[in-house]
Amino acid sequence: MLYLLDANVLIRAHQDYYPLDRLRGFWDWIRGQAEAGNVKMPFEMHQEVVAGTDELATWIGQPDVYDALRLDDEVDENILQRVLDHGYGTKLPDACDRLHVPWVTDFELYRALDFRLP
Repeated sequence: MLYLLDANVLIRAHQDYYPLDRLRGFWDWIRGQAEAGNVKMPFEMHQEVVAGTDELATWIGQPDVYDALRLDDEVDENILQRVLDHGYGTKLPDACDRLHVPWVTDFELYRALDFRLP
């Protein structure tokens, strides 16, 4: 299953739980999951993170990290139309619920992909 990451997942992880300067293993794991095709990030979400001025913005702006995380799929026109019809300014879980798209919390994602620190 492919999990799409919202910008806030990485922002909160860096600010609250797994700061890059303390828990580099988490960020190596994220990059590894992206390289394996398990997690990806839409361009707009990536741009939101890279626009910052902190260590996370620097990390996600690295070409190898960007290439690994970048969602490189064609846009599903049906989903795009549903977003246009139902709005984009809602919280992601609410939008997913309305569109009957499954979603998980960040910690459910870490468990599903078996994140562990060495």
